[in-house]
Amino acid sequence: MSHLDKLELMSFLADDISNVRSKAIAAHIQQCAFCKNNLEDLKNKQNHFLSTYPEVPGQIHNTLDLNMKKNRTKIYAIAAMLLLFITTISFFSNNSRNFRIKGSESIRVFCKRSTGVSELSQGSKCHPGDLLQFSYSSSRNTYFFLGSIDSTGKVYTFYPENSDSPVLISAGADIPLPNSIQLDSYLGPELYIAAFNQNPFEISSFVRYLENEYQKTKSLEKISTNPGKEFLIRKFLVIKE
Repeated sequence: MSHLDKLELMSFLADDISNVRSKAIAAHIQQCAFCKNNLEDLKNKQNHFLSTYPEVPGQIHNTLDLNMKKNRTKIYAIAAMLLLFITTISFFSNNSRNFRIKGSESIRVFCKRSTGVSELSQGSKCHPGDLLQFSYSSSRNTYFFLGSIDSTGKVYTFYPENSDSPVLISAGADIPLPNSIQLDSYLGPELYIAAFNQNPFEISSFVRYLENEYQKTKSLEKISTNPGKEFLIRKFLVIKE
C-alpha cells in the first residue's frame, strides 16, 4: 500500500481539499496505520503550536478570498496537483531538512517534482518546471502577503496578485497556501518574502519599498525587507539552475 505524502495530510487536516478527495483520504487512513500515525503526529504538533502561542484576540475582519497569479509563472491549484504525488517516500524521517523560523509566524517550502515531494532548506537548488508549495504557521489571524524578488531587482506578487490589499489568514500551524507556483525559465537566486501584519497595508507600497532597498545594495542577501516594526518578515532563498 502506498502512503500519503506530508503535504496531502496537511491539506486534509486543514480541510483544504475536495469532499471526494477528503473521503478517499479518510478511507485510506482507516486502513493504513502508518498514515494514521503521521496524521496524529501532525495534529499533535499543531495543537502544541497553538498552545505554545495562544491566539491573541484582535479587531481583524473582512477575510479576502483571492487567487494567486504571476505574469511569468503558471499557477496550479494544490488540490489538483496533490493527486499526482501520492508516494511511498516518508516525510517524517528524522533526517528531513526542515526550515523553521523560531517564533509564532513561520513558513515552510516544499518542492514537487515527478519523482515526489521534498521539503526545501534555505538556499536549496531548484529547476524550471518545479512546483513550490508554501505553508504558514501563525498564532493568530493576521494579514499576509507572499512575493519574491530576483537578482534583477524585480518584485513579483503571488498571494494575492490582483489586489493591493493583503489576505487575512486564519491562525494555525503548517497550513498550506491554496495554490502552488511553477518555476519559470529564469535562472539565478530568488528571494521569497512572506509578510505578516496585524493591520492592513498597501501591497504596492511594500513592493516599492523592496525595489528601492534592492537598488541600494544590489544584493538579495543584504537587502532590508522590513519597512516597520509592525511587520513580521520571513524570507526564503531559492537558487534556480
